[in-house]
Amino acid sequence: MDTSRPYDILSVMHYGRNAFAVNESEPTMTAKPAALSGGRASSAEKFDIGNRIGLSQMDADQLADHYRSEVSTCTANKLGGSTCTEMEKDGKAWVDPHGQGCAIYLQMQEEGQIESCGRPFASGRYCCECGGGLRLQAWSP
Repeated sequence: MDTSRPYDILSVMHYGRNAFAVNESEPTMTAKPAALSGGRASSAEKFDIGNRIGLSQMDADQLADHYRSEVSTCTANKLGGSTCTEMEKDGKAWVDPHGQGCAIYLQMQEEGQIESCGRPFASGRYCCECGGGLRLQAWSP
């Protein structure tokens, strides 16, 4: 167990916010802002705890440290950020049964009509700005 690093709430190994929930709309854990990825809340707040995008930078650093005993030159690449693409449904841009897409849900959130365009709405799965979409990470040497 590695206790020399800050706690990484964005680790790929961390459970998600609703893990083991009896009622999926109620989180089983919530993070304080300072806990988000070692206090880097400005970038971490965009992501749900226990990301499923890929390794966090601290995950990669920890793996490199682990394998350095086998290969002395092992170092982790640096995470350069991520991009998000809206997910499609049946080969077309996602819309709900009423024909409303991601932009409408985001607008409703911004206008206060809904608290969040994420869960329990399907936009939380398909739309980047609602916490969904397909996120890809970029790494650089």
